[in-house]
Amino acid sequence: LRSVGKVDVAAFAKPFGGGGHTKAAGLALTGSLAEVQSRVLTAARAYLGANGRTRR
Repeated sequence: LRSVGKVDVAAFAKPFGGGGHTKAAGLALTGSLAEVQSRVLTAARAYLGANGRTRR
């Protein structure tokens, strides 16, 4: 994950067992593409909404 804005991607990756730095982080997920996509998009919407961001 990479961030060029104010989004802390390490904090986003942490619940998935990932981590890194504020502007660059990583994580590994298992499951089908559809399952992983659904989990990540749901988490991203919740994370961005909780942090007062809905758009870049």
